Amino acid sequence: MRSRLPGIAIAAAIILLPLQFVPSVASVSDVTQPPPIVSPWESLRRPFSPAPTRSVSLETLKTAIASLGIPRRFIHVADTEYMVVDFDWWKGFNAAWPAVLRASEFSYKSEVEDCDDFSRFYAMAAGHAFRIQYPGITRSLMVGEFWYQPDSLPPLPASEPHAISLVGIWKDGKLCVLFVEPQTGRPMNLSVAERESCFFARF
Repeated sequence: MRSRLPGIAIAAAIILLPLQFVPSVASVSDVTQPPPIVSPWESLRRPFSPAPTRSVSLETLKTAIASLGIPRRFIHVADTEYMVVDFDWWKGFNAAWPAVLRASEFSYKSEVEDCDDFSRFYAMAAGHAFRIQYPGITRSLMVGEFWYQPDSLPPLPASEPHAISLVGIWKDGKLCVLFVEPQTGRPMNLSVAERESCFFARF
């Protein structure tokens, strides 16, 4: 009999444990709710300026970019027509851009989230913000990628090229093109040699 008692005791414990730990039903107030998810696009929903009315054709866009000294054969355009925002819209988007980067947890990481990724993300984010603000407009935004060789670096292939963003805007009644460093949002002045070194521009 002694040899069987431990087994009986264990069996009794296994049976009784569920009875001793019957959970009670928690009220809704007892449950910790996860924090609400804040979309990185919330700061972009309010239009930065009145809805744009000007657009440019594929050929007009190419001609405008080529006039800056960029080789035409390296300008790649996916759509037939592009909307062009005014300077105030670009300033509004640029002011919100740092918050979008933070909310998206997008920061520089070599070979993973570096200059070409920033260039693509800037163009995508600007286009998405434009569609959120003006859902009735079905044309793409004139914002693209621009790859070139900076004057401060040795010529290829001794160094790597750099990627930034191109933004088309209407200012003072004229179509203008801005070079923008997407890692900071700051406009840039490129030399003639830097513009002519472009080997990839995509809209």
